Amino acid sequence: MRKNRRLTVLVLLIVVMLLISAGLTFAALGSTTSQVSNMFTPSENITAKLSEPNWERAEAVKLAPGKTVKKDPMITNTSEIDEYVALRLTFLYENGTPLSSADLNELLKWIEIDWSDDWLVCDGSLVPMANQPIVFCYKEIVEPGQVTLPLFNTVYVKDKSDMPALTEANLDFLKDLGLFKIKIEGAAVQAESFESRAEATGVLIGLFPA
Repeated sequence: MRKNRRLTVLVLLIVVMLLISAGLTFAALGSTTSQVSNMFTPSENITAKLSEPNWERAEAVKLAPGKTVKKDPMITNTSEIDEYVALRLTFLYENGTPLSSADLNELLKWIEIDWSDDWLVCDGSLVPMANQPIVFCYKEIVEPGQVTLPLFNTVYVKDKSDMPALTEANLDFLKDLGLFKIKIEGAAVQAESFESRAEATGVLIGLFPA
């Protein structure tokens, strides 16, 4: 018999700020990243922690074409019950509004993120055209004390060898984009309330604020 569906919820937030600037040449591209901020609201007996243990601010500041920077958002279950967890990723302009579909798809031509197969896109899309926000659900139950595998491990900025068809129009796009943010929000529910991860998916997606 299915247990009563009394859900407990956890919401986490990480905001990563990336500064993109381009001069007369593609080599002028640079990036800076803000401090990671873990903000979460526990409900009853469910808790978790979002971290990026391999991220180094100094390396992010040096981000340039052809360079790979380590960045590894992951969730630790710090409660005493099993959890299903999800992360929602949104690319934002400097003013906090979401990037348009056209700008996001152009941006993704210039950066490569090594998305993990251990996370499943359960809302939105990355291909063939990005559609955000994008919700990633962890495929497995996260047990007490367990750490998820990272949503991704690295961010790579392409250079001329990757993009031989580089044009002034491409450079103008990077100049005009300026500062943008990557916002990552998380949600968790107690696993015992659901028969499967697939059943929990809809509830996890619904937990994120509109």
